[in-house]
Amino acid sequence: MEPTQKKNFLFLMVVFVSASLVIMYIFSLRSQLNEVRANQDHYGEQIQSLSFIQNTDALKVNRNFLESFFTYQTTAERYKKLNHS
Repeated sequence: MEPTQKKNFLFLMVVFVSASLVIMYIFSLRSQLNEVRANQDHYGEQIQSLSFIQNTDALKVNRNFLESFFTYQTTAERYKKLNHS
């Protein structure tokens, strides 16, 4: 081979290896993006399931606790009411 052909061959090999690395990097990024999207969907489903919790139940429990905690004659009566609510 002549020096010009060697340079062309070397240049083509460098281009081929570089293109291969770029393609591998792109596929790696795509797989990472798919993983992130899957996690995002999973967390979205969890947020939706948690948002269905009824506020009325929490309000009822809190109201019972506060009424038991602040309406007492003695400390012993307060703890007795808290244990029964």
